[in-house]
Amino acid sequence: MRCGDFDFPDPFLTTVDGVVVAYATNTAGTNVSCMTSTDLHQWSPVTDALPALPAWAGPGWTWAPSVLARPGRWVLFFTARYQATGRQAIGVATAPSPTGPFVPVGERPLIYQSAEGGSIDPSPFVDGDGQAWLLWKSDGNAMRRPTFLWSAPLTADGLALAGDAQTLLGLTEPWEQPVVEGPSLSRHGLFYSAGWWESAGACIGWASSPGPRGPCRKPPTGPWLASYPGATGPAAPCPFVGPDGGDYLAHHAWEPGRVGYQAGGRRALHVGQLVAVDGLPRFRP
Repeated sequence: MRCGDFDFPDPFLTTVDGVVVAYATNTAGTNVSCMTSTDLHQWSPVTDALPALPAWAGPGWTWAPSVLARPGRWVLFFTARYQATGRQAIGVATAPSPTGPFVPVGERPLIYQSAEGGSIDPSPFVDGDGQAWLLWKSDGNAMRRPTFLWSAPLTADGLALAGDAQTLLGLTEPWEQPVVEGPSLSRHGLFYSAGWWESAGACIGWASSPGPRGPCRKPPTGPWLASYPGATGPAAPCPFVGPDGGDYLAHHAWEPGRVGYQAGGRRALHVGQLVAVDGLPRFRP
């Protein structure tokens, strides 16, 4: 199901009291685009959930937001341009409401892997024991180096890492070239983006994982989700629980025949059911 004809890249969706709150990379003059729905069909107008960036961040490069519920507040993780280095880094902000406005926390980024080219695509996960984790991608392609997906535990308030980061997986398959990125973990396993984002070859990979520490194991069958009718180059997977209590997966995709912004394309939001077939996850648009 395609949710509108507007640009809504790198989506992250969560359901709060029957209302789906969706966030996306900066578009339409926002830092963090945010909209809501009660049925996944009709959506509210887009607002800016992060109206002011932290002092360390430059404008125009605010990507891949995600949120984590904590007692009495919400924590927003976002990617922004670290002005001190010109590379991407992960920041954190808080708000009493999931729609914001979020206020940045800290004078420096939460995560910045200088030796890895920077850090992007944060995605939280809460384990069965209640421990919150953060997953992300090291931005090695900014330095013409390999990219990797990482995880680390978070403190109880979600505002800092509570342990060392470890690698979950890296680029190993031909269809993943030239990057793996955009990790998102659920009970169905680890989903991630692969291939170049501004191409019809962008796709979604999957790996089995017992939890946020891994080990992650890729099947030998190629992409988990590649282009399908109405959606070219699907990427940025986000599994979530919908307003009906069912499992869903959101992603963005280009319009067929209009791949790339120079071609007038848009990365529209798509949502489908996430079901298990013979123990493996399947996507139903």
